[in-house]
Amino acid sequence: MRNIKDIKDIKDIALNYKIIVDITSVTHKSAKRFFLGEFSQILNQNHAKIIIPKKLKQNLEDNALSENDTLVAKSEKGLLILEKLIRHDIAYIVGSDDDPELQELFKKLVIDFSNKHDICLITQNRNLVNEMIRLRQDLAEDPSKDFVAFRISCKNSIEQLFYKEYSERIYLFENTNSKTFKVDEEIVKFKIYKSPVSYSTMHYLNVRAIPCLNDSIYVMDESGNKVTHTLVKEIGNGGEGDVYLTDKGMACKIYKKNKLTNLKKSKIEKMITNPVSEKGIAWAKYIAYNQSGEFVGYVMERAVGRELQKTVFVKPLLKKYFPNWNRRTLVTLCINILEKIKYLHDRNVIIGDLNPLNILVKDYDDVWFVDTDSYQIENYPCPVGTVNYTPPELQGKDYKKVLRTFDHEYFAVATLVFMILMPGKPPYSRKGGSDPATNIKGTEFSYPYGRDRSKNTPQGAWKFIWSHFPRYIKNFMFDVFQHDQRKTTDEWIKILKRYEKDLITKDNLSDEIFPQNFKPRSNSGKKKVNIQPQTAELISVNNKKAKSTSKTKTKTTKRHNTISKVNGEGKSALKMSTAKPSKSTRKKTKSTTNKENNDNKSAVERILKILGIIK
Repeated sequence: MRNIKDIKDIKDIALNYKIIVDITSVTHKSAKRFFLGEFSQILNQNHAKIIIPKKLKQNLEDNALSENDTLVAKSEKGLLILEKLIRHDIAYIVGSDDDPELQELFKKLVIDFSNKHDICLITQNRNLVNEMIRLRQDLAEDPSKDFVAFRISCKNSIEQLFYKEYSERIYLFENTNSKTFKVDEEIVKFKIYKSPVSYSTMHYLNVRAIPCLNDSIYVMDESGNKVTHTLVKEIGNGGEGDVYLTDKGMACKIYKKNKLTNLKKSKIEKMITNPVSEKGIAWAKYIAYNQSGEFVGYVMERAVGRELQKTVFVKPLLKKYFPNWNRRTLVTLCINILEKIKYLHDRNVIIGDLNPLNILVKDYDDVWFVDTDSYQIENYPCPVGTVNYTPPELQGKDYKKVLRTFDHEYFAVATLVFMILMPGKPPYSRKGGSDPATNIKGTEFSYPYGRDRSKNTPQGAWKFIWSHFPRYIKNFMFDVFQHDQRKTTDEWIKILKRYEKDLITKDNLSDEIFPQNFKPRSNSGKKKVNIQPQTAELISVNNKKAKSTSKTKTKTTKRHNTISKVNGEGKSALKMSTAKPSKSTRKKTKSTTNKENNDNKSAVERILKILGIIK
């Protein structure tokens, strides 16, 4: 008898088990990435095939003709997966038109196969697995054959649902004790369009009732089952609608009546058929219907945290909510936000209105992106924008008529990073500046770097923070904001990871969020001051001036040792020229040296008075 504990990886399943797939897994939101990704390659390399009941395919075809748009989309997606698996000889159909209903058919298949083979069932239906195990115990002729069940998880893996041992009783272990086998994710990308959808085709939906607090809505789950949610608490509101917590622990956005359009509905449906499963991105998961079956919004994972704008960007609130944060924490927060942006960009999703009001922060490593229904996908533009995060070329444009590019988005990314590292300060804010839009169009970056010494750097802590950035960060930002080089999200992640590491390993970088002074200059080649505690004697050594004094003395000596070839005095002239410098020359040199020493001592004393070491 084989046992789940013996399974090491997916290859082991492919080699030793007959694999049967249920409709609930074929229509799962991660089904395409799982079945058509590395899993298919493993099956093909090991000459293994998936068993598809003919009744499953018939059910998908029937559901594709349903009036429920969500069910239609899922069924068509499932049929496409089956078609590709069969075409590439990775799956085969069993059964006939006269087979019983799908659930009964699965029971029959599992019993028939289990007398000859070890069985692996991939399903999202736990009740089905329970029934299979009980039937096998009662009817299987060969109890040495194994039965295991897995489900597809949102992270593109299969996860053990139950585990059984043949003994005096059946042991069912839920996924708390499960194994998970990860496969490489096949990234599913949205299409890129050049022109936005025409708003001339837009019309308002005729909706009889808009649900509110304590009302119920329903969704259609992956299996096509109707699931009711009750709106138990209002947790947010905005110009488009209200967000409620449901009794299932999910969040539901209900649109206002004047926002319910055919274009809004089709965009949400497209989001659901191309799921985003990254933690921290509140993506639409299900269509929300009122009790009359009309589209009113969508259901998503509940986001937690406080708005970035109202925490990190406001010094008193930053200290209140995150009192233990330091500069390294801010850098790590940037990286975590950027990695979520990269995840979306890799799938051709452009946020559009990237701004700190739509990012919630629970901690530096726990952030949520909300209002994802405004994101630009395919030919659906992001209809809104925020001035500080809009590049010069889009200032004043009608966002509904513009499809943003990644180049536009990189401007917003750079601005967001700058305003986290310089908490709340826009990069083009400056002394004597105008309104934000005008400042951005002028692209005058007021922070000093190299030979560029702007006198318009904003007053306050900003100049101190800037001085403490390492040179490579200043150079990177100067390229971005002064020379308008749009750096990719990957480039930002790379350089910030270097900064994050240097803040840990290098002592000369300040970890303060708001330093009180400029960064001290390097001591290399500069004046060094040593204080001897016992005598309080000040020893000042100025390398540059000492070198200059040495050159003066050498020059004077050479002048007295010069051999005159013109007067032809020869050796006697040389002997006479080696005489000591005149008394007046020595007096002048000594006077110069004393003056330099006095100047040095005065400078040191001024420094020590500033530091409070002497009075």
